[in-house]
Amino acid sequence: MGVTGSSSIRRGAIAIVLAASIAVGCSGSSDDPATTDADDPTDATAPTDAPTDVTDEAGDDETSDDATTAPAGTPIVSADATHAEAVAALAGLLPGDTRGVVAVDLAAISGGSSVDLDTSLDGEGIDPMLTEFIGPIGTLAGAVDVAAVAASALVVHATDPADGPFVLAHVPGASIDDVLETATDPATTQDGTYGPSSQPLYVDANGNHLTLLPGGVLVVGERAVVESVLDVVDGASPADAGAIVPFLDALTGAHVDVVYGMPALFDDDVEPDRTLRSASVMTAALDLTGGDLEGELTFHTADAAAFVDTYNTLDRHAQQADQPSVQPLTAAEPTGDGELGRVVVTVPSTPLRPSPDELLASRNTYKKLFVGME
Repeated sequence: MGVTGSSSIRRGAIAIVLAASIAVGCSGSSDDPATTDADDPTDATAPTDAPTDVTDEAGDDETSDDATTAPAGTPIVSADATHAEAVAALAGLLPGDTRGVVAVDLAAISGGSSVDLDTSLDGEGIDPMLTEFIGPIGTLAGAVDVAAVAASALVVHATDPADGPFVLAHVPGASIDDVLETATDPATTQDGTYGPSSQPLYVDANGNHLTLLPGGVLVVGERAVVESVLDVVDGASPADAGAIVPFLDALTGAHVDVVYGMPALFDDDVEPDRTLRSASVMTAALDLTGGDLEGELTFHTADAAAFVDTYNTLDRHAQQADQPSVQPLTAAEPTGDGELGRVVVTVPSTPLRPSPDELLASRNTYKKLFVGME
């Protein structure tokens, strides 16, 4: 159920899900590999015929000069790390083909709100936006009670949708036995090792592979993407090498942070056209406050100021009414690579478990952002 190429996300009605789906959908004719049609990633998690004793063929190659490796057994994330510190450490493990990251403060959502995290991970009755964000945690780590063991998690999307999303989670103080003891599916078994450190791999009944790194870092996903993370850890692949890296500063430690590369980030032929379809990156910072989801959505684009001026002019009646129903967009200074302006959209406060009427404001806002600006 990755962000790219997924029909379910194109049906998303609100906020970032709608924004991402329309923006990604517009690139269907480009050569961007992330827009290639692919089977539903849930079908891609079928068990593989991988040998039971796997070693890393790349392990004998010279380590990249750009790679940053830690001695074997050195914790990647300290046990007392804050959510922001854990996210920063986990982001340092991202493979070079990372297209998007969703960072989730599981501890805060489960402990600081009225949200039933187990139910939320199953997507039952919650805001569709949050379902799409955190759903892969429940889907990919279905063999593990993530809510019981994880404090922070990243849902990571690759440029090739066939790889499906994968999860990096901080499970402080946990051993692999502790993690597997929470499994609702007892069929998880060891499936060989990988890399020069012979890191043990495990496979669940759905074919998802997992491993636990020093410092309580759980990696879950397709075997290929789990191995690509281990390559970064071992130094066989460089860290901080992806196109999305300059924008990872947007992972600020909110309850839900998003950094997602859009077509223009990977395709130089996409030119600014005064629409959000030509934006390079979408970021978001969302918090749960009193059971409501709220925050900001930002599009990084070369013509941010022109877009904001045009949009606010067209939307002036709603913005300047005696009782304004919406807030004007704002243009912010560049971040990331320093060349792209930012269109900042206030996400209307929406209950986590909204009624259809309560979703109306969000739907209208994002229809205007895309359809209305064509």
